[in-house]
Amino acid sequence: MNKPFNLALISRHNYDASYRYFLDISGSAYYPIQDLQTDQLFVICEINDCQPINHPLYEIAAFGWAKVDQEWSFPWQVKVFKLVPNPSGS
Repeated sequence: MNKPFNLALISRHNYDASYRYFLDISGSAYYPIQDLQTDQLFVICEINDCQPINHPLYEIAAFGWAKVDQEWSFPWQVKVFKLVPNPSGS
């Protein structure tokens, strides 16, 4: 399924350009949040103890109230969170 999504990266020393490049060449339905706000935001965390909910990063703040729908962990100390809208904030 190729459902549209937004992307954010929480990292100390990296930028999201390499992730965006991979998504672009693979033909994914990735959209920058300033172009189209979707109903799912994937947050890549390259730091320990990552807390994406209410993080001040622009892509996360612009997505609005959200909750974690799914979470994946990878052996190279990277986590990916799928956030979905949570208008009630609960």
